Amino acid sequence: MKKLNLIIMLVSLYLVTGCASDVHLITEGENALFSGNYDRAITDLTACVRAEGDKGDNSSYCSFLLGKAYFDKKRYSEAIKYFKRAIDIAPRADSNTYGLLPAWYFWLGRAYSANGQHKEAIAYLKKAVAIAPEQIPDNWWPKWKGRTLQPTKASCYFWLGYAYYNDKQFQEAINAFKRSINLSSSAPDPYTVLAASYIQLKKYDKAITATKRAIQIKPNSFAYVTMGNAYHGKKQFNEAIAAYKKAIEIDPNYSAAFRQLGLTLSVKKDYNGAARAFKKAAELSPSILSYWTDLAITYYRMGQYYKALDAGGRP
Repeated sequence: MKKLNLIIMLVSLYLVTGCASDVHLITEGENALFSGNYDRAITDLTACVRAEGDKGDNSSYCSFLLGKAYFDKKRYSEAIKYFKRAIDIAPRADSNTYGLLPAWYFWLGRAYSANGQHKEAIAYLKKAVAIAPEQIPDNWWPKWKGRTLQPTKASCYFWLGYAYYNDKQFQEAINAFKRSINLSSSAPDPYTVLAASYIQLKKYDKAITATKRAIQIKPNSFAYVTMGNAYHGKKQFNEAIAAYKKAIEIDPNYSAAFRQLGLTLSVKKDYNGAARAFKKAAELSPSILSYWTDLAITYYRMGQYYKALDAGGRP
């Protein structure tokens, strides 16, 4: 009898210390993840996933956090693997007790989007939209020092629109961005990407209106470049140039703004100005071949053939 009691005590002690160890790994992994120490987070959370297996109380949660650590490291294939695992092994009866399910679908959708798998992204972000709340309840995980990985319905619609945009479903993107704005109209980005979607459909006036609203909320270079693109589409080149210059004033290192400025100056046959703009774009982002090609073509038009050959041979 004493021997049996001893065995029971040892088994109980093992279970308690094992659970405590897993909780410790989760805590350390959360702290590392939210602190930006992704390598440490991956180490701790990988250990947690192994310890929990497929049926542990925290197995799906550990997998989700590990997926997020890989996502933040821009290792999207691994992120997808662990986000999917979190969903597959989740105990369906209580998986949404603390609101975990919207976060799983949301981040899996974003990982697919970042990995260039836009149709898969759309499928999971639509699932996130269906169950995400408009406001995050206080008891929903995961959160750390006031920060949360939980998506609101507005953010789900925003990223769904982004996935539609990248999949060239521009009207669907517009619909999603509008839904995001209707739920939360205080951020500039939904208006700017809404404008970019309108530009793809040649609805330039609507695009300009959307960018003006984005700038009203917060002046930013992305909104001004998008505004410039809309004016360029309308062939209002002076207004486009003014918008691009405003973007550059806000962010002098924004290579795309210099490139778009160069394109518009080229249309106006201001090749000297275009060459300066393309050269700056290429210097800021030397690995982007199209910037050097733009510069080479402009030098060729100016009759500066040696410079054209030099630029055409980059990067």
